[in-house]
Amino acid sequence: MPEKGIIAVRVHGVTADPTTNQFLMLLIDDVGRRLLPIVIGQWEAQSIAWNMQGVEMQRPLTHDLFKAILNSADMQVSRILINDLKENTFYAKIALKDNGGTINIDSRPSDAVAIALRMKAPIFVSEEVIDKASVKIDDDSQFQMSEISLLNEQMEKAIENEDYENAAILRDRINELREKEGKNQKSNKESN
Repeated sequence: MPEKGIIAVRVHGVTADPTTNQFLMLLIDDVGRRLLPIVIGQWEAQSIAWNMQGVEMQRPLTHDLFKAILNSADMQVSRILINDLKENTFYAKIALKDNGGTINIDSRPSDAVAIALRMKAPIFVSEEVIDKASVKIDDDSQFQMSEISLLNEQMEKAIENEDYENAAILRDRINELREKEGKNQKSNKESN
């Protein structure tokens, strides 16, 4: 159970904002039904997306290397906390645990989340940050449709740039969301 003042979140995914051409990491508070979008870099977005999709790289990415170092030093990530928002910049802490105790390392949220996913560590956000920067999710299907639209635009750009590997990854994510949407609609019809 998280301590008072922090909210457990999960990574919903990463997407591109077609109006700004920036990448967004989408964190969801399932209890409060809030979405926290955080602008992140392209490489961090790819690292998070590939990890969520189970894509294995031939050589370790930076976040995989960090995981290997922690494992070899017998350290664990006990949690990450996105703890502050100043002048449109988010701040995070990675809590590292070893036999001697816990230390907190300052981090960008994108790196902290990429590491948390690899280390299977919980992700938290302070209530203050959630209150400042999240949006309420009223309708799951509406949220999924907007994400599908964003992913479609991102896939079209990848095809234009002849980046077929990323286009295939985006296509698969779109298909997953459409399948989920279809199951939700079928379930809603059966319950009515």
